[in-house]
Amino acid sequence: MSPTLPASVACTAAPHRTQIACTPARHTSSDYMCVLLPLHACCRFEPAAASFTLESVVSLRLDQHAEFIAELSVNATKELAMDTSLAAIAVTWEGLSLDLAEYKGTYKLRSTEDIFAALEDNSVTLSTMKASKYYLVFEKQVEHWESTLALVSETVEVVLQVGRP
Repeated sequence: MSPTLPASVACTAAPHRTQIACTPARHTSSDYMCVLLPLHACCRFEPAAASFTLESVVSLRLDQHAEFIAELSVNATKELAMDTSLAAIAVTWEGLSLDLAEYKGTYKLRSTEDIFAALEDNSVTLSTMKASKYYLVFEKQVEHWESTLALVSETVEVVLQVGRP
């Protein structure tokens, strides 16, 4: 859930009122990461610039919205963690390979320890994500990985059964 804006915030074009300046961002609960700024400051808001100081924060009146900004930051951080975990799952499976050995003119799986360890770890990670309040943002990706991991598990189980003497 993204934080709600304070009721006192007015979205207007007057130069000295507060407006919502939105910048597209991936790691937010909503489609945009909104920062409260005076309208005349929107073009000057560069938080990564060396000139962005505590004085800048006060002059932009960001201190008046500290609670909202803190909640937004927490949400973005938690969503980033989920996004990072999903990326780690993808990297895990890109790097895994089947350990095959030639056996009587065909091939047989030699070791499945890495595969089953990755399946277990990634399944726990996905289950944890499903319990998170940020799950809806990543629902399609989580469901994709759950179905992919289930298919991998079933396939390896069948290959192991067929390869047993």
